[in-house]
Amino acid sequence: MMSIAKTALALAIGLVTAHMAEAARANDPTAARELKPNQSVAFRIEATATLSYFTNEGRTCKAIMWVAAAPTWKEKVATFATTKYEADIPVGKFAIITPAPRKAFAFECRSEAQVMTIRPLMLESLER
Repeated sequence: MMSIAKTALALAIGLVTAHMAEAARANDPTAARELKPNQSVAFRIEATATLSYFTNEGRTCKAIMWVAAAPTWKEKVATFATTKYEADIPVGKFAIITPAPRKAFAFECRSEAQVMTIRPLMLESLER
């Protein structure tokens, strides 16, 4: 049980840190982001927030996306639900993670699993 609490705390800190760092950059929600192993990036999806990163093993990128619902507050304590998405992606391939209806992200493993590109997809334009 303590492990879950520590994981939730680490996720919350990571989401806040990544969100603040991301806010300092260009605010283009459609821009692709390039990451190195264990580097993170945050995206907002309406009232939820995501934190994405990857690890590598051999010629495979393990993409991880955490999605945190909007917090509920009770006596200055925030509680929120999280969902974790994972994908193992060989070099030169990509995977699509859809954390919310009509919201998807393409994760592409490149450069001998040393770089991952994360690109928000515009599903509205694909449906027309």
